[in-house]
Amino acid sequence: MKNNDKQATSACPQQAAGLRKHRLCAAVLLTLGPALSLPVSAQSYVNYDGTPTADAAAALASWTNHTEFKTDWGLGAMNAQYAYAAGLSGLGIKLGAVDSGLLLTHKEFVARDVKALDVVGTYANDGAQYQDGRQSWKAGDAFNVAGGLSPLNDKHGSHVSGSIAAAKNGEGIMGVAFASEYHITNTNGTDSSVYGVNMDYNYFKAAYGNLAEAGVRAINSSWGSPDARDDFGSIGGVAAAYQRLQGGNKKSWLDAAAEVAQASNTLLVWAAGNAGKSNVNIRSALPYFRPELEQNWIAVAALNATSTLPSFSNQCGLARWWCLSAPGSAITSLDITSDSALVNASGTSMAAPHVTGALGLLMERYPTLDNQAIRTILLSTAKHLGSGPVDVPNAMFGWGMPDLNKALNGPAQLLGVFNANIAAGRSDTWSNDISEAALIQRKSDERAQLAVWQATVVSSLQAAADSAAVQVTARVNSGYDEALALVQARAQRNAAYQASKKKEDNTAFQDADKAVKANALAAMLLKQSGTGTPVGKEQLLAAMIAADPDTMALADYNGQRAYLDAVKTKTDADYAGSFVKTGEGSLTLSGNNSYSGGTRLLGGTLGVGSSTALGSGPLVMAEGTTLRAEADQLALGNAVSLSGEGRIDTQAFTLTLNQGIADGSAKGSLFKQGEGTLRVLGPLTYSGNTTIVAGTLSVPAFTLAANQMLTVGVTSPTRYGKLAVTGAANFAPDARLAVDVYQTAALGRGQTLAGVITAGSLNAPRLNVSDNSLLFDFQPVVSATAVDLNIVEVTSIQQVAQTTLTPGAPSTNTPAINTPTTNTPATNTPATNTPATNTPATNTPATNTPATNTPATNTPTTNTAAAAPAAPAAPAAPAAPAAATPAAILAPTPAPTPAVRPSPSVLAAAAAAARVAPVLDRQIRNPSSADMAQVVTALGRMPDPESLLRAVSQTLPRDISASAIRGSMATLNRVIAARTDAVSSGSAGLGSGLSSGEAGADRQAWIMPFESRTSQGDRDAESGFSASTWGMATGVETELESGRIGLSYAYASTSAEGNTAITGSGSRSRIESNMLALYGTVPLGTLSLAWQADVGRNGNRLSREMQFGGLHRIASSRYATWDAHVGTNLSVTLPVNEALSLVPALQLDYTRLQSPSYAESGAGDLNLSVQGKRSQALLLGTAARLNYALTPASQISTYLGASYDVINDRDDLVATYAGAPGQSFTTPGPARSPWLLKAGVSYRFKLVEAADILLRFDAEGRSGFINQSAAIKASWRF
Repeated sequence: MKNNDKQATSACPQQAAGLRKHRLCAAVLLTLGPALSLPVSAQSYVNYDGTPTADAAAALASWTNHTEFKTDWGLGAMNAQYAYAAGLSGLGIKLGAVDSGLLLTHKEFVARDVKALDVVGTYANDGAQYQDGRQSWKAGDAFNVAGGLSPLNDKHGSHVSGSIAAAKNGEGIMGVAFASEYHITNTNGTDSSVYGVNMDYNYFKAAYGNLAEAGVRAINSSWGSPDARDDFGSIGGVAAAYQRLQGGNKKSWLDAAAEVAQASNTLLVWAAGNAGKSNVNIRSALPYFRPELEQNWIAVAALNATSTLPSFSNQCGLARWWCLSAPGSAITSLDITSDSALVNASGTSMAAPHVTGALGLLMERYPTLDNQAIRTILLSTAKHLGSGPVDVPNAMFGWGMPDLNKALNGPAQLLGVFNANIAAGRSDTWSNDISEAALIQRKSDERAQLAVWQATVVSSLQAAADSAAVQVTARVNSGYDEALALVQARAQRNAAYQASKKKEDNTAFQDADKAVKANALAAMLLKQSGTGTPVGKEQLLAAMIAADPDTMALADYNGQRAYLDAVKTKTDADYAGSFVKTGEGSLTLSGNNSYSGGTRLLGGTLGVGSSTALGSGPLVMAEGTTLRAEADQLALGNAVSLSGEGRIDTQAFTLTLNQGIADGSAKGSLFKQGEGTLRVLGPLTYSGNTTIVAGTLSVPAFTLAANQMLTVGVTSPTRYGKLAVTGAANFAPDARLAVDVYQTAALGRGQTLAGVITAGSLNAPRLNVSDNSLLFDFQPVVSATAVDLNIVEVTSIQQVAQTTLTPGAPSTNTPAINTPTTNTPATNTPATNTPATNTPATNTPATNTPATNTPATNTPTTNTAAAAPAAPAAPAAPAAPAAATPAAILAPTPAPTPAVRPSPSVLAAAAAAARVAPVLDRQIRNPSSADMAQVVTALGRMPDPESLLRAVSQTLPRDISASAIRGSMATLNRVIAARTDAVSSGSAGLGSGLSSGEAGADRQAWIMPFESRTSQGDRDAESGFSASTWGMATGVETELESGRIGLSYAYASTSAEGNTAITGSGSRSRIESNMLALYGTVPLGTLSLAWQADVGRNGNRLSREMQFGGLHRIASSRYATWDAHVGTNLSVTLPVNEALSLVPALQLDYTRLQSPSYAESGAGDLNLSVQGKRSQALLLGTAARLNYALTPASQISTYLGASYDVINDRDDLVATYAGAPGQSFTTPGPARSPWLLKAGVSYRFKLVEAADILLRFDAEGRSGFINQSAAIKASWRF
């Protein structure tokens, strides 16, 4: 055994991250060789050894030349090498079988993790495993049968299992789906078990049901032999077998299998039988009597190596519509004589597992298709064998041999409704030509069969059968004894020969056998009796009557009844193939398709790679779906209907729809995408809106009602959506034309979008033009054959900011533009006393003003006719809709509403934007560079005041570093204070904490790790922040003649993030702080003076994000700041009792922070140059500490204090955009409250005689600001 890990072996290479996670040859590979249309990046194929290759021929050869592949000739016959080279192996697919056990220890399965399922329950009826009554049971008896091989089994189940799923391990054989997840349940018998009325419903409901419950998608049934009375040579004979199976007023084992298939939608694969008859056995034929089962049924005849039916194989016959032929002669697979034994076997039992394995490969290839779609692909792509049209199944071979090369390219026919479910994130291409040839032929055959059947005179058939019965009865009565003697003589001669093995005895047996065959009654008697006791006269009579041609004619007529009753209910639509695309993924059809039942696009994207890709029926598109052209100059003949918004993406191609576009089951809207041209030659009758995101929509005529909207997308002044009407274009008065600028790459005043609408003749009395830009408007210029749009500036950032900050001010918006019916635009007289017609969603009045600065007069707007175009009309100034998405952006203009005060965050954004508005407004009017033009374009995409103000505020400097440094300094200062507090309060409770009388007790070393959290709320247009700091401080100190002195070093790392409520985007700062401090205490009688002086350096790495209007930039900077601090604390200890003392104190602290000038990088012209600054604080404060000695070795302290900042610096920032040098602006820092409150609690205890531990928590805060810290300090005396 070379490799026990065979269950993990796949055609795809195993990577370190796991086979499922990384497969170069994903199952979306379609095929190799001539069908290289694989939807993956860079064609990758897989060699037999699992290594990837770009050489398709080499990959195929690596499989076909390997002995393990060649051992089963059926693999090559089905073109399985194409599936393997494409990376398919059945991995993850659950396949199963009901059969006579499996030798689980065989080397082909020992490492395959086979799920051998138990069959447990009680029998429903009396029965037996074999025709002669052996291995019987009674109703109510219990059964509990393991799935593995048992003494009651033969090799059949192991042989079948090997063909389906034997491991690929470099030796022996490999199953068709060698990496599938294989399951098996046990029939509790052998291949001689009879699948007749003797078998039990409960047992097989459990056998099939357990597999289905485990998730098995295809179940192979090759087990057993038919009832000896069954004759599949005619429809009547098959019908008789069906009636026998249904006898006894009880459910049969086949009922159980059918119920499982229907309940779980499992596919059942059936061996067609080995009687050499013209029809399949009864279990394979069941859908003929129960047509609803056909979608779950596949029957399989056997083929030999020359692709002909061996003499033993039943033909497909009446099951040809659901029948295949597969390799079933001299097939090598598992034997059970040892754990490595192999054996050749023949039969349809060997053919069926090849089909089951093929299903597993296709289920992996198409992971989101349902079982019916997989079945359709397998049947319709099979290689035709025998006579008749190549695309129609025949009575001998059915659909033919599975072709696992062609099957990788989608279905070749539709057998009804085909559901192509492609899940989100997946894409695929199907290149097979898709027809409905079999449906067309089936319609012809079935209707002809029905006509003959209906024309048959049943009474004549019955009379002939009755007459034949009389004659047969007479023959049996007169000839039974002779026939019985011949059969008995044959049995005696056979017994003698078996005992002696002499030649003369064999000759005598052969003569007796010929005599039996020469006598029709004796031959039938032998057939009915088998090797048992000859049947009686009545049984022989029944068999002879059933075999009589006249009786068979009547039986054939009656046998067709159920099938033809179903045919009578079929309509023409049942014989037309229809294609349904579901799922949010993408599928491209590139074949020459001829199905006529239409295409329903219900989800995701459907690409067309040929002009006949959608067959000849209509295309129905559901809401949000996309039809995409995948080649140039395609012309689809399908009528298109839209239910909701249907998207047609031409990409860069020209796509022609020869018919029109109409409403579907709901109101439809057209959404045209792609830079190419969509030509619609038929009428547009849908009642919704039209959006042209890019490219050109060309139509013969166009009408836009007042309740409809035409939207054009703008990418640049030369690339925008266009409507080209070859005939007449009629726009109702006040018809809406919307402009979507969100994807534009360049936008500025003075630009013109020429020919947005062109027509042979144009009637547009008044166009109501709207857009999703607050800063710009689009002024229409209408002529007799075209509409151009001029871009004009309608407001400024400064106006928007001022109006937002003063919401009581009246709006200055002008009404939407009404274009005159003639070629003369309206005059430039602004309207008077007219309220704004468009307000943003926030109900904040817009600040858009007329183009001139002339006060409004009482002159009304007029439409003056002229012979030639005059100056453009005053620009419209509608405020933008509520959201930035095109649907909302281009919604109808809302009615005016009373002014409502904006939210605090919007007010803050307005206050921030107001400071830089003059600079940016100048850029809007005249960009200083190409990069600044991009910034202007991004600002122009903002649809409402709130989004515009937020965008502007993102471009301002963020001062989170300085604020975070102050928080970090406060934390570091408290670290030192923790030391001086301990010294200055040493007379209470624990005393000095020194070990009295010890040498060297006046020296100490200490270390203190700490962590803090700082939060600053948004205040006065300045975004707040949150910061976290961790660090470590250490120091040494000693006692002087009068007082103590110490030296400390501290390191702190701070991460700060700016709030996003005002700007809508984030900023981050990383600060590395280093501080050196000198501190001490001096006794002043009963008072104690603590002092501290420190200096620090802070390395800053700051980034701020700007993301608006399609612009996304991150400005980064690095610089260092210096800080210095001196502080004093004058305190007195007031003992309350032996354990409690109060320590009031006065405090004075001065802090100075020096920041250098710095310049950002990474944001182009929005990089800022920020001037250096100095900020100071002078805090006067008072505090009180309460110390309580819990024990002689431990103390708890609480602290409360307040300080007032005499300076209270606001930290204004002066900055300049890189794209606007010399135009500086100032952004004030937040107005902080001068009052600062402090509180804390600590616990100190003596760890050992020479060491103390201090736990401390502190907090300080002012309005909108809080800093909290926790620390643990350990000190050692030496």
